[in-house]
Amino acid sequence: EEGLYYNPGSKEEEGLYYNPGLKEDDEGLYYNPGMKEEEGLYYNPGLKEDDEGLYYNPGMKEEEGLYYNPGLKEDEEGLYYNPGSKEEEGLYYNPGLKEDEDGLYYNPGLKEDAEGLYYNPGLKEDAEGLYYNP
Repeated sequence: EEGLYYNPGSKEEEGLYYNPGLKEDDEGLYYNPGMKEEEGLYYNPGLKEDDEGLYYNPGMKEEEGLYYNPGLKEDEEGLYYNPGSKEEEGLYYNPGLKEDEDGLYYNPGLKEDAEGLYYNPGLKEDAEGLYYNP
């Protein structure tokens, strides 16, 4: 009744919606039960911790303190991109995207509204012109 959108499986408490699969800690914070807690912070236990206390995905590669997906390729300027990407004027994009008359790339499954904004046609529009997942 307040115009808020929420997932149908959500639970409501005092006007706030949350995933009922989450657990609540002593301080009222909700967390994924698979998460690990350390000093009040929750993290994915599948992550690894480096010497500086940063957590990263174990499949990532590290260079000069920065982590990246090793499946990416690096160009001459040190930018990482997906190997299937197309490059134009130093910018990389998914070649499966379409380009409109303004030079914007969009997913061909999207529709364009009167203002030139792209949206998922499976979404519904509310009275204020906002799109939501029904």
